Amino acid sequence: MSRRWTTDVLFCIEEGKNRFSAIREELTYITDHILSDRLKTLEKNGLISRHQYQGMPPKVTYALTEHGVELCKLLEQLCEFSSLIYEDKAVAV
Repeated sequence: MSRRWTTDVLFCIEEGKNRFSAIREELTYITDHILSDRLKTLEKNGLISRHQYQGMPPKVTYALTEHGVELCKLLEQLCEFSSLIYEDKAVAV
């Protein structure tokens, strides 16, 4: 999780962008190489699953595993908590 763009990729898949091209279109600021690396790492760590379909051209989709869903929930809570702290500091100033 400490590698840059990992959470962005997770959230894209959570939002339903389950193909490489859809994720790449959403995350225009990362290269294909980095996206591919992050997807492989997330799969290796059991946070996403990769499904390859036969046919021409071959089709690959990604989905969150149970652990991936749970992690996204925790990350969303962390983001909400962070926003609350930021709002409190902004009001205090």
